[in-house]
Amino acid sequence: MNLRQIEAFRAVMVAGTVTQAGAMLHISQPAVSRLIGDLERAIRFTLFDRRRGRLVPTTEGKSLFREVEKAFVGMDHIADAAQAIGALRRGHLSIVAIPILAHGFLPHIIAEFLKRYPDVSIHLETVQSTPTVVEWIASQQYDLGLGVLPVEDPAITARPFSRRKALCILPAGHRLASKPAVHAADLEGEYFISMQKGSVFRFRVDDMFEKAGVRRKLRVETSTRQAACDMVAAGIGIAIVGPLFARDVTERHVILRPLEPAIFLEHGVLFPAFNPPSLVTERFAELIVKYTDRHFPNDR
Repeated sequence: MNLRQIEAFRAVMVAGTVTQAGAMLHISQPAVSRLIGDLERAIRFTLFDRRRGRLVPTTEGKSLFREVEKAFVGMDHIADAAQAIGALRRGHLSIVAIPILAHGFLPHIIAEFLKRYPDVSIHLETVQSTPTVVEWIASQQYDLGLGVLPVEDPAITARPFSRRKALCILPAGHRLASKPAVHAADLEGEYFISMQKGSVFRFRVDDMFEKAGVRRKLRVETSTRQAACDMVAAGIGIAIVGPLFARDVTERHVILRPLEPAIFLEHGVLFPAFNPPSLVTERFAELIVKYTDRHFPNDR
């Protein structure tokens, strides 16, 4: 007994004739009759009585059909589930990201993604550093991570999506606001709001000032770009922030200026290297790249 024989039996029961059963299965009438005969020999009882060229179900045939229908209902459910999964009408996505991406960047992408796939559920976790993102993705606690590149870990596959210059944030009315770009030397002796130690970005900013021989007055240290921006708006000092955050600071009564020498910051989508991404994960990652290309094209 095999599945094709069961399909032929069910088709005859549903369609009522061998001819219509053949049309349902896209096979010839003799092929259907042969499958029914093979099935009867395999199970050793008669499924149909042959009356004047018609197949009339026997009592045993009707009993078997009831059991077959139960199985096919389950198969139909599996088929519907497979179609729903393939069309992203269901699914779950877990994301872990650093604050600059979780707060000022990802909400727009999540909103666009859910317009396309409203039945997918999303969990977003924010952590303070890229090394933590790497750790959680490598251990497969999350489907997808967003952090600062480069990431050199054999357990991680990284897909870059943005390479842009950092920006200097000035309070409204600051003496440097009239300049088209702010140079490191311009910040000599200025009160400075710095990101917390230990981040890749903090290291690059400190390295730039050290190489330029510029001494700043480190007034406040914070772990989030939002806090740095708010403190600049309050007149506490000047800050340098990553590029993606700039879209969310334009209404906070601050002024953005390019920084020289430039500090490039590259961001990427991180996946577990040994676990292929799901369709949901892949579609979301593709949207990140497309959204970034539209709104935050790479600097040169």
